[in-house]
Amino acid sequence: EFDRAIKVALDYAKEDGETLVIVTADHETGGITKNEDGTYKFTSTNHTNVDVPVYAIGTGTAEAFAKKVDNTDIAKFIGKIFGNDKFGDQNFKG
Repeated sequence: EFDRAIKVALDYAKEDGETLVIVTADHETGGITKNEDGTYKFTSTNHTNVDVPVYAIGTGTAEAFAKKVDNTDIAKFIGKIFGNDKFGDQNFKG
């Protein structure tokens, strides 16, 4: 379902030409393993400090995400797109 939803968003963004799509995770969880009985389990019960990918298309994304970014930079980027340079700042009270 996630893949289908992203495809709809990407198709719309490509047609519209003014839509920004950003896909990422809030954290990495350590992976999943498949047990011998066919069930799955997480290999960790905690968040890890492993980087997660960011996939983005739309105006300014090539420059903004061409390098490693802190997750708070994503919110700041979105704020700039909407003309709010304070969005994503730690003290922002939207």
